Amino acid sequence: MDIVETDLGDRILQLKGKDSKPTHPIGPVSHLNVENIAKSVNEAMNTDVPAEPKFIMEIIRDDVLTRLEKANIGISGANAVASEDGSLVFVHNEGNISLISLMKIHIIVVGIDKFVRTIEDTISIAKLETIYATKRPK
Repeated sequence: MDIVETDLGDRILQLKGKDSKPTHPIGPVSHLNVENIAKSVNEAMNTDVPAEPKFIMEIIRDDVLTRLEKANIGISGANAVASEDGSLVFVHNEGNISLISLMKIHIIVVGIDKFVRTIEDTISIAKLETIYATKRPK
């Protein structure tokens, strides 16, 4: 089984190894500098990517997309679930959940704390999570 993180920051941590931990919900590798990230990517992927964010992002994105083409199952979490109609709310910025949701099997894992009554309530949850993650209201 090959488990691949699709979020850029989480994938970088995955490439660094099992002892790597995220430092922030929306900036999991904010504690690393670009040289450290390039070194980890080069070691894990047997490449020679320069310490330039654009090139690092491109090589990781291409690798993730290639792996997703071969994947049978996608697993993601939802930010909120409306119990009245079963609507799910996903907040993402890289398009990764959209790709996962198109797979033959898409497993969504949510805790009971993500269930609210209405779709309007799910929007409130998404707004609160944005404030928590960024410390700024949107």
